[in-house]
Parts: sequence; structure tokens; C-alpha cells
Amino acid sequence: MRLIRFADKKIIKVAQPISTPKEVTVNVYKPPIKFIEGNVYKDAAGQYKVISIDDDTNMTVTYIDGMFNGQTRQYTIISRAKIIHNEDVRQNQLNRMTGAGFTGSGDFFELGYLAKQGMIMAEIPKSQQQWFEEMYTRLTGDKATNYSGGIYQIVKDESKYGLQLRIKFPEPDDQYLAKMKFKNIDVNRTKSGMEINNTNYIKHLFKLGFKLGNNSSNIPAIISKSVPTEGLADFNLGTSI
Repeated sequence: MRLIRFADKKIIKVAQPISTPKEVTVNVYKPPIKFIEGNVYKDAAGQYKVISIDDDTNMTVTYIDGMFNGQTRQYTIISRAKIIHNEDVRQNQLNRMTGAGFTGSGDFFELGYLAKQGMIMAEIPKSQQQWFEEMYTRLTGDKATNYSGGIYQIVKDESKYGLQLRIKFPEPDDQYLAKMKFKNIDVNRTKSGMEINNTNYIKHLFKLGFKLGNNSSNIPAIISKSVPTEGLADFNLGTSI
């Protein structure tokens, strides 16, 4: 806003045009990542404010805290977008793992062992078959009908227990078994090894990338969907035994 004074001492206020902050959207990621001049973002070095979007390729930022506090730097837009995307992926992984009860090193070791050695089976009352198949596809992106007629999916005329999901696996050596947490989960010993008969637990495994049957071939998908960087060493140890 600026003031104009005329000879008769009248003052007229004249509004200055307000410039719209520039913005740029990186569409190679889902969801797309948008940068707007004046907004604050974050990377490993700290929070930074976008001072200017110089063109479609570069932008100038000033750090407002952290190890580069007060420094102004120019970055490529795509490099900043990649950092934000990777952090979003990591946070989604942590949220998914936390929801499933996997939060510590022993949990990731347990997950790796089950991915390598576990076999998931389903016993379904015929009256719940369609519901189960729809739920399974929603959780896994896979079709339960791929496992029909085998030991992985058994349809019964009726069952007083309803849907039963279980994962069977060989009993590991004591040193490895001690590393597994199995939080609030009953683990039963059987003649052939060990078994977890817990439908909610198996549903969480489905969300993390597991499928009916043996899961060793699904390990890459489980890692990409569910295991954050800090859990990879323990997960990989679990898959190695």
C-alpha cells in the first residue's frame, strides 16, 4: 500500500498489486509434490524456506534451523522432491509397521523369519467365502481363488469358529526364538514346528505384503512396502536363517 498526497492535502490510498508466490509441482511421484515460494519444508539438514523458484529446474532456499541454519543454497527441484517422497514412504512404512505391532529390532527379525519360513493357511466357512475373497484382494491385491482346492485355502460347509487364519513355520533355534517378540500373540508348538492361529495378526501380515501359502518369493514386495531402512538389517537376518 502506498500513499499519494495531492496539493489540497487529500490523501488517497492506492493498493499495490500483490504478487502471487510461484509454485511448481513434481508429478513423477504419487502423490505429486508441490513447492511454493515462502513455504517451509524439511530435509535431513533441517527446515528450509523456499525463497524463490528460479525456473522449472532449480530453486533457492534458506535454512531456518539445523546444521545449515542461516545458509542460502540452490537445489534442483527434483532432488528436494525425491527427499520428501522418500521420507513419506518411510513414514508410511513406520505407520504400517506400528499398526501391525512391529516397532523394534526383534519385530523386524520376526517378520523376516516369517517371510522366509512361514506358510499362511485359511479355513473358511462356505457362507463367508465370498466375503473372505473380497477382503483378501483388498488387503493384498492378489486373488484368493488362486489358492482354491489346495492346502492354503480350505472351504468348509460350516464351522463354529468362523474364519480361521494361521501361519505355520519351523521352530528356530533357541537363540533366534529369543529374538522374536510375538507381542500379545499366542504361539503354539506342533508336531511339525510352530503355529500362530490369530486371524487379526494374519490380516496385518497381509497388509504388509504377505500372501496365502509360502512367502519367500514375496520378500522383495514386503521390503518395499513395509520395512523401513532402520529395520532392514534385522529383517534380512531373519530371512537368512
